[in-house]
Amino acid sequence: MQCFSLTSPQRNSPGKILLIFSVLGVLSIFSSCGNMEESEIMDSMGDGSTINSVSSTEIPLSAMPYDRGLYKHWIDADGDCQNTRHEVLIEESQVDVEFKTDEQCIVSAGRWLDPYTGEIFTDPQELDVDHVVPLREAHISGAYLWDSKKKERYANDLDDAGHLVAVSLSANRSKGAKDPADWLPPYTSFHEEYARVWIRIKQRWELTFDDAEIAALEKILGMEGSVLIGSNL
Repeated sequence: MQCFSLTSPQRNSPGKILLIFSVLGVLSIFSSCGNMEESEIMDSMGDGSTINSVSSTEIPLSAMPYDRGLYKHWIDADGDCQNTRHEVLIEESQVDVEFKTDEQCIVSAGRWLDPYTGEIFTDPQELDVDHVVPLREAHISGAYLWDSKKKERYANDLDDAGHLVAVSLSANRSKGAKDPADWLPPYTSFHEEYARVWIRIKQRWELTFDDAEIAALEKILGMEGSVLIGSNL
């Protein structure tokens, strides 16, 4: 069986805020695939699995009011009539998808494994495409400083296979804009993979982490007190 992975870097082809700085010699942590009745969810993890050093700054929440409309999605970036949502559905389906019309713009059927719950879905109307690091979380973690084009790129990023993922409506509604300190996928065997992808996305986009978030990520990875090295950079 094929493992479902959010960890591949590419898809085929505040109160107190802590800024993460990458350093050389990133620790490589690997997770093996977990067994499931229908399929396997996890795959090996290379980068983005550790937070190396931090510096802190104070930014008031009032300085960065959030508006979801600032992050335009879903768009049809390549002009093929399939917007970002449907591109993700096509990519993540375990079988060839079916389309609503001959124009092949809208996916009407397929087979998706939700890594948050471990459940299989065949009707795309039962799925949301989730930003693993939610738009609001990205916003208050530094994205509020971006121009509109960069916000749009973040909201529709297809370059990182872990950035967007098809998940059940209920799981996505339960998650909302929460970070790992307040919400984790119901499927517990996916927690480590989720934490590593979360870290990788935030490091890739140079977003920040707060204290509770870092503590939660350390705990998930079983590395409390050993992953982070505080600094005043």
